[in-house]
Amino acid sequence: MLRVGLFASMLLLLPAATPSDELSPHAFQKLVDRTRGAILKVVSSPRGTAVLIGARGELLVDDRLAGKDGVAVEYQGERRQATLVAREPTLGLALLRLPPDVYPAAPAGSARKLLPGNALLGLAFDTRGTLQAKVGHFAGTREVRGLTRLRNDVAGPAGTALFNTQGQLVALHCGRPRATLPIDELRARFGTLRATE
Repeated sequence: MLRVGLFASMLLLLPAATPSDELSPHAFQKLVDRTRGAILKVVSSPRGTAVLIGARGELLVDDRLAGKDGVAVEYQGERRQATLVAREPTLGLALLRLPPDVYPAAPAGSARKLLPGNALLGLAFDTRGTLQAKVGHFAGTREVRGLTRLRNDVAGPAGTALFNTQGQLVALHCGRPRATLPIDELRARFGTLRATE
């Protein structure tokens, strides 16, 4: 009897299994400021978003934006050409590389550490070239045709980068299939992502 009572009282002291992160306006702005340097505007046609995933200039973009010559992006006010390295058509993503320099790559996190209710920040450029920041929440994962997909309510086009509240890149909205794929899944597909850890 005492053991059951002790166990029940211990349960009351445990944190909730489904935390809900809420970002205050101040925390939201700090998170945007910390992560926006890794989000580049694609200025070639069609326009969109490129995500810096490596300090040597590796980028992920929606495959529909990447022509045979790559894409042009705006970096610190200047136009730079990123060359095509690899395509992953089943995911609708392309890996590109900018000219040699040191770039502010998004630090890679792990979607496996997310709990339902955790806040996510989505960053992407709209078709007018304006950076859009959206907040939503992680709702879990599901397996579809061998791919782990993140369930979330962050609005945004293909190429939208999703960050956790620590400013780590945890997922991308992908165009094919229309899904949010965890960075863990993308690491398995693009070996160069390992360099960002």
